[in-house]
Amino acid sequence: MDVYLYHIDGLYHFWPSEKLVPFIAAGAGAIVFDPENESRDKDFMLNYGVGVKYFLADSVALRGDVRHVISFDQTQSNLLYTAGLMFSFGGGEKAVVERPVYIEKKAVITPPLNQGLRRNRWSLRQPPPESRCSCF
Repeated sequence: MDVYLYHIDGLYHFWPSEKLVPFIAAGAGAIVFDPENESRDKDFMLNYGVGVKYFLADSVALRGDVRHVISFDQTQSNLLYTAGLMFSFGGGEKAVVERPVYIEKKAVITPPLNQGLRRNRWSLRQPPPESRCSCF
């Protein structure tokens, strides 16, 4: 009997920037049982599991995982062990995150324009006679 799996999975990588990256996975799809002398049977299935990737280079890694595959039509449950070589394509260069540089700037406080004009206007006038000081 031949068995085929068609599925789409999501993976969560625990430490994606390390050389050894453990992950968890979950997904859904179809499982097809194809016996040689009987009719083909296709069922909906879910899977979940754990695995690890060991990066040999930035885009090449060894990968191994264990999945629990559950078929709902016949209520079959299987364990699937896989190992392989992974190649990553696309994506951009890894962004280099630099520490922020803090620059100290001194603030210059200037009075609003209308206050400066008022000050200049009073300095050009003589003070009123009652406010004159005779101490000079």
